[in-house]
Amino acid sequence: MFVATGIWIYIFVISIISGLSILRIINKVFDFEEELPPLSLLVISGLCFSTVIGMYLSLVSKTGLLVNLILLAYILIYSIYDKEFVGKTLSIYISKLKKIKPATWILALGAIIFAYLLTFCWTLSDDTNGYHAITIKWIENYPAIPGLTNIYHRLGFNNSWLITSAIFSFSFLGKMSFNALGQFLLLFAIFYFITGVNRILSKDFRASNWMRLFFIPLTYFSFFYPHLGWIVSPSPDIPTTIFLWVLFCNLLEISEVQKNGYFSSSSVLILILISFLITIKLSSIPVFIVFAYIILRLVIEKKIKYSLILATGFFFIVLPWLLRYVILSGYLIFPFPSIDLFSFDWKVPIQSVINEKSGIENWAKWPAWFQKPANVEFKDLTFSKWYNIWFMNQSFQYLKIVLYGIPIMLGISILFIVAKSVQTKNFIKKHNLLLITYLTGIAGSVYWFLSAPDLRFGWGFMFSTFALLAFQLLYWIFNIFTKFRKIRANQSKKSPSLLPKPVYLILSILFVILFSGHEYLIITKVADRMKQFGMVFTSERIFTPADYPYFDGKVKLIDNKEIFYSQPNYGPLPNAENETEINNCELRGNSISDGFRVKIKR
Repeated sequence: MFVATGIWIYIFVISIISGLSILRIINKVFDFEEELPPLSLLVISGLCFSTVIGMYLSLVSKTGLLVNLILLAYILIYSIYDKEFVGKTLSIYISKLKKIKPATWILALGAIIFAYLLTFCWTLSDDTNGYHAITIKWIENYPAIPGLTNIYHRLGFNNSWLITSAIFSFSFLGKMSFNALGQFLLLFAIFYFITGVNRILSKDFRASNWMRLFFIPLTYFSFFYPHLGWIVSPSPDIPTTIFLWVLFCNLLEISEVQKNGYFSSSSVLILILISFLITIKLSSIPVFIVFAYIILRLVIEKKIKYSLILATGFFFIVLPWLLRYVILSGYLIFPFPSIDLFSFDWKVPIQSVINEKSGIENWAKWPAWFQKPANVEFKDLTFSKWYNIWFMNQSFQYLKIVLYGIPIMLGISILFIVAKSVQTKNFIKKHNLLLITYLTGIAGSVYWFLSAPDLRFGWGFMFSTFALLAFQLLYWIFNIFTKFRKIRANQSKKSPSLLPKPVYLILSILFVILFSGHEYLIITKVADRMKQFGMVFTSERIFTPADYPYFDGKVKLIDNKEIFYSQPNYGPLPNAENETEINNCELRGNSISDGFRVKIKR
């Protein structure tokens, strides 16, 4: 617990100071006036900075002490060099703490207690035991190894969040790989979302604030839901989901305020977040619609220089991520067999890549745990028949509300936008960022459903789109109602009033009921999760967070080198998944660092 606290503070300091340095560069490069962007965007930009530095270094060295020394040196030098700006900006953020309501402090305290409880928990994710933990261990102990994917296909997935986890695991201290990044992310998410509560309590009833309130119970619910108990896991599904929620909240807020139009320091920080998201999980690629929109607007306005700078920044972030793919698998992106550009000797055989891609898609659409008719193959089903079976096997109680609610609310929103466009001049032009945000949410939800419709993969886009449509639509409707009340009040010479308070109270209660009122969830799954706190509660956990499970596994030889397999977890290196992959491989040189290749059949 004490070590976890130190790690959380360390990550926050590294992230906020490096985020401020990025803000300073953005203001200078784009000639922005100094403004105070959301703290959430600064923290994410700082995390992105740390991860990108880690990815570049991981091409030539193991990840650990060196990258942390570089990060510490960077923030120290920058803090001294630009101490006036850093001090002034931080003092403004700190002064905002005085405006926090007591109810908000209570919510924050609850989040801290919950995060501490999670430091006693093992991860619930099978994927963490299957490949997250062992990938982190490879990153902590070796630079990117050519052809590593050949001995274990999942080592080629290359999610940048596993680099972030390796940076802040402090395994180089020799004690353990400290797994505290997930709890930090939980605190970051809850602290960001409760600012919406604080604004609502301060009578700021914009849609973005209700959207943040919506995500508070959903964040806690995600820990207890059967397939999403992954807060303590380094799974890339966690940051992808949380960062998508933060992204859509910030996009909605920018479209509401529009103080600096579509292009400001906040929007550039959002573009950094978008670039970071793509490297964390490629399935978040629909968010690039927002990036493309801003680039296109700049080109139309003949700000070619700015558009080139943004494109260069994007390339700088994704370049080491792409290079790691090439080194690990021989492909620009793995497993995408259609992007076949190289002929390295460590390249994964094309048929293996095709099988891997097909396996991922089929698993999400037709997993083995589905209850389904006997002797029925996925390829033989029509879409409607598959959908009925897929939907029947989903355990999320409110899935129908979300899936059917999105197109219904979208249709109503389109009708409303058309009506407002006729009534109000330049309505579309004024709200084009909001419309692009709608398009991004819908595109992301459709892409998820058609490509890999496992709920945890769609948790970010699905709920972002649902909340965006619901609360913006309610906000528009309530505004009409408010104007009507004001007109009636003026006609009767009475003072106009705000919306009835019971409306806001009812909405708040609905959030709580929606995500905690499911009897099955409370009686079974919450109880299952809570058992963990007792299972791993030891005196050692007071000082350090729960470790990854560790198994030695079995041993096989490749060119007289021992390779462990069958139990990846956070086991000894070198580690593979099964004997078949090991039998098909050979070393490219005399050491593990030289890499692996598939044996040439003679």
